[in-house]
Amino acid sequence: MSDNNNTLNIPRLNFKDFVDVVSVMPPNISVLCFGDHGIGKSAAVKAIAKKMGVEMRDVRLAGRDPGDIIGLPEKVKTADGNHTVYNTPSWFPLDENWDGIIHFDEFNRAHKDVRNGMFQIVYDKQLYETKLPAKARTYICSNYGEDYEVDELDPAFVDRFFVCVFDPTVDEWLAWGREEGNVHPSVLQFIAVNKSMLDGKAQKGFCTPTRRSWDRLSQMLVSVGDTWKERVYMFAAGCLGSETALLFDKYVKEQYREVTGEEVVNNFDKVKWDEFKNDLGIMTSITDNVVKYIKNKKMTDKQIENIKKFLLILKPEIINKFYKEHDNTLIYDKIFVPIMSGTVKSQIDADLKKVLESIVLSTKGFVK
Repeated sequence: MSDNNNTLNIPRLNFKDFVDVVSVMPPNISVLCFGDHGIGKSAAVKAIAKKMGVEMRDVRLAGRDPGDIIGLPEKVKTADGNHTVYNTPSWFPLDENWDGIIHFDEFNRAHKDVRNGMFQIVYDKQLYETKLPAKARTYICSNYGEDYEVDELDPAFVDRFFVCVFDPTVDEWLAWGREEGNVHPSVLQFIAVNKSMLDGKAQKGFCTPTRRSWDRLSQMLVSVGDTWKERVYMFAAGCLGSETALLFDKYVKEQYREVTGEEVVNNFDKVKWDEFKNDLGIMTSITDNVVKYIKNKKMTDKQIENIKKFLLILKPEIINKFYKEHDNTLIYDKIFVPIMSGTVKSQIDADLKKVLESIVLSTKGFVK
């Protein structure tokens, strides 16, 4: 997130805290969220809607006319004469029982007249004489930082909101990429060992690495299937810029390794682990593959033995992180509990127990 003196007294919330805090707010409290471009503000609002089980209506404000927000006027003839009324825009929920989120995005890029047209929506939760449903929530997201040409927001306007800076961690993005995002393993491996490369500094007229551009690159790599390595540099340059693309291309050609969860579980001894077992990015990626492979599967004794061997070559921080992030009953019930409770049947069990005990001592225990 870009440093800015105007955000020093505003709480910075990572992805988890943002979702946890905002999702429990009453509907009458509007939210104003600042954050760098491409950092995942919209994804966080979608996560809140998903958690609450409600609809989200997305209104992009950049390029909109005031009529798109307040509705278009129409002359109506009544007994008192001619009157002008405004038709409600398509995003406005008319069902009084509607329960959901109206997400106004790109607020800083909206025309001043569009922003002014939103005052009544935020202040009074209504548009002219038509009130928003009682359970309608209004969230506004705005890019922020020295790289944007934006007008200063009116303090009287900001005063009507719960205001925060959205500042998700790199680990949160990696966790999202492994689970919901389905991010290409080469991208996950690269970012795991080059965390500073996830969020670049925006420059006008240049491609720069952002969470959004890494995700776009991932989609391209996934879409071309087995031939993705032949196109890495050109794809990356068009998404991230040539400087970052050169580094990513070099990593893919010289360091990237892909081992499936099935290979680990069924053929652990056939993998040439010495070539890459000390590479944090590769081993984290392989751990994710193992988690996905064993999910909801029954394992044989031989397969469980291979999983134990795999755990033994992992760095303690990967084991601990893996344990905390993945609620895996098989690993917990079949490996961790028996070993930590004293059931040691082999040298592998004894070695693994030492590793687990050292993690418990250094982290004050696993958190299930």
